[in-house]
Amino acid sequence: MVGLSAEYEAGESNIIEFELPYVSSDDNTIQMGEVLTNFPNPFNPTTTISFSFATEHTENNEIAIYNLKGQKIRHYSIENNQSSIIWNGTDQTGKQVSSGIYFYRLISDGKHITSKKMLLLK
Repeated sequence: MVGLSAEYEAGESNIIEFELPYVSSDDNTIQMGEVLTNFPNPFNPTTTISFSFATEHTENNEIAIYNLKGQKIRHYSIENNQSSIIWNGTDQTGKQVSSGIYFYRLISDGKHITSKKMLLLK
């Protein structure tokens, strides 16, 4: 539970307390989910999008890149042991895209798994 309180009396300092969420497990194991990151972010001219899967399912996976309008501008099929792709800021036809925010999405068997955003600065 995330909470915020700012109670104080006159003459006292204004102290803000946070309660941060935590993760626990009865059997003391952590099960990792899908991981999706890019570095550097912001980037110019290229960024490396890295990914991993929680399961061993490695077929019919792709990375799709979208602009702010939600239009798919680029996609990459992921090969069996592949763990990253390098995006050079171009669309599917090889044309350089403009500076701005882009979203990249991990898709498995046609289903959206997870998404992140990245910033291209020229």
